[in-house]
Amino acid sequence: MSNESSESSWLTAEQHRRVLRVVSAPIYRATHDKNGRSETLSIRVIPAHARRLSELAQNPESPYRTLSDVVRHHVWMGLQLEAARSSATDADRDLDQLRGEMEDLRCTAQTVRDLLLEAKNYEEMGLSKLANRVRKRVQKDIQKMPEPKREYALAVWTEITGENSNDQTDKPG
Repeated sequence: MSNESSESSWLTAEQHRRVLRVVSAPIYRATHDKNGRSETLSIRVIPAHARRLSELAQNPESPYRTLSDVVRHHVWMGLQLEAARSSATDADRDLDQLRGEMEDLRCTAQTVRDLLLEAKNYEEMGLSKLANRVRKRVQKDIQKMPEPKREYALAVWTEITGENSNDQTDKPG
């Protein structure tokens, strides 16, 4: 089962600041709360993780003194990072969605631009029939696009071909 989220991987500026604070924070060594209470946990990890944790604990240049220090600090960091990640507001999620939509528009515009430039190159090489086929295909695809993709694509069409984008919507495919 995958632990990957289907949500966007974008971090807001505030989330990024929180992540930086967590990563640059001093080593967390508290073994009990203010009332002197603590809990004992027992976990299983894959051997590679166990080796890496032991290496961190045994490294004289490491800020950790014991394996428990390493685990305690990394549990604390994980909890802090999870809190930063899950604190996204509705506005953050809306912004993430908008960023995704804008990226989609950019990709669409770039694809149209690339195809029309390719058609232009075919024309320059004397391959007019191939150039026309590419342009007709792009034109047909643009007509099927929903707004605002269509608007972006038509603007690219006008930029590359020099033809009025409105003329292209009226022509039969």
